[in-house]
Amino acid sequence: MILNPWTLANEQVWQKTHRLGGKLFVLVGVLGIISVFFNPMLRFGLFMGGVVALLVVTTV
Repeated sequence: MILNPWTLANEQVWQKTHRLGGKLFVLVGVLGIISVFFNPMLRFGLFMGGVVALLVVTTV
């Protein structure tokens, strides 16, 4: 769950944030699966970049 003060204060914001977060989690998961075919350093960078982007987007 994404528990921010603004998501807790408004049901509509809660719904929109979690729908976007769910889609982004799936996208980062697919990126992680695809990155298996890359070298370990690139794989780590892609996955961590995806996770950081996911956190930033859902927080902002």
